[in-house]
Amino acid sequence: DLFYNNIFYFILLIPLLTMRTFADERKLNTEVLLFTSPINVFHLVIAKFLALVTVFIFMLACSIIYPVVTAMNGEIIMSHLISVYIGFFLWGIMCIAIGMLLSSFTENPITAALLSEAVMLALVWLDSFAESDFIARFPKLQAFIAMFTAQPKFVYFARGLIRLSDIVFFISVCVVFLGWTMISIEKRRWNRG
Repeated sequence: DLFYNNIFYFILLIPLLTMRTFADERKLNTEVLLFTSPINVFHLVIAKFLALVTVFIFMLACSIIYPVVTAMNGEIIMSHLISVYIGFFLWGIMCIAIGMLLSSFTENPITAALLSEAVMLALVWLDSFAESDFIARFPKLQAFIAMFTAQPKFVYFARGLIRLSDIVFFISVCVVFLGWTMISIEKRRWNRG
């Protein structure tokens, strides 16, 4: 439960990390430099994504102090700990990709952060919505919604289980949102002339 509740820290921190990714470029009119540079949109989005992932990895690395303190005063299960960190990493890169897409839609970083938090809260809430009594009356709809819920997939990591289907889900969502970000940036690039 402790690891599971840490997802809510991501909902607060990652939008702050991603809110200025593209919104500030638009607000400060520096996106013209990006659009006229010799690099293509794919390289631009991937470079910004990898920069954010690097910062996120440092954030995760700073949290290693807690298992170290726990190991000094008790016992930890190393395989469980590794599984949880893999889950945190995958959840984080998914949230970073979502935040980048939403940052590409607006020029106000605060709006981008609030939109990101709303979407990430909706991701957490989607599982409860799929299990609600109303949706339970429609099993096919419930199964369809359950395919897109990220929260139950993270629970397996929090329990110490690594499933290939969960890894594929998080990476696929990340790739889809990065693709949409590239489309959003490319559209704006062509609209500017």
